[in-house]
Amino acid sequence: AQRPPSSVADEEVDQELEKLRERHAQLVEEPEGVAAANGHYLNMDFEGRIDGVAFEGGTAKDVTVEIGGGQLIPGFDEQLLGATVGEERTVRVRFPDDYGQPGLAGKDAEFAVRVTLLRRRDIPVLDDEFARDLGDFENLEQVRAKMRESMEAARERNAKATLRRTVLDALIERVPFEVP
Repeated sequence: AQRPPSSVADEEVDQELEKLRERHAQLVEEPEGVAAANGHYLNMDFEGRIDGVAFEGGTAKDVTVEIGGGQLIPGFDEQLLGATVGEERTVRVRFPDDYGQPGLAGKDAEFAVRVTLLRRRDIPVLDDEFARDLGDFENLEQVRAKMRESMEAARERNAKATLRRTVLDALIERVPFEVP
C-alpha cells in the first residue's frame, strides 16, 4: 500500500522534533575552570594590532562566538581552544587575501584576547515535560500528532498549489488569447 502524497512519515516528524529541540536550547554558563572546546559559546574582549598598531574594527568588548562555528578569521577560534574564563591569550592570524576590508586583506594581526564567559548549549530532553513547556500539550504524543497534522496540511496546500500552477500553465500553452 502506497502512502498518500500528503502523509508524513514518522522519520519526518522526528526530524522536525529535533529541530524544535535545537531551537529551544538554552545557553548555560560553564563552571569555573572548564576549558573552551568546539561547540562552546565564548565571550571575549579583544584588541587587534597590525605591526603593533591598533586598527579600526580590531577592538571590541563582550563579543560572543561559537568555538568551531566558522564566524571568525580562519585560525582565530582554534587558538581559543582550552581557554578558561579570565584567561588572557595572544591570538595570531593572517587576514584572508579576499577579506572584505582591503586595508586588512593579507595582513598578519595579533589580538590580545581576554575570555570573560564560557557557555554551552543545553538541548532539552524530548519528553512530556518538554511537551508541556511548548504550550497546551499534556505529553509528547500530542506534540507529535499536532506536528504531523501541520506537516500534512502544509503538504496538501503545496500539492494543490502545484496542481493549480500545472493546470494554468497547460491552459495558457494550449489556449491562445489576446492580451488586452
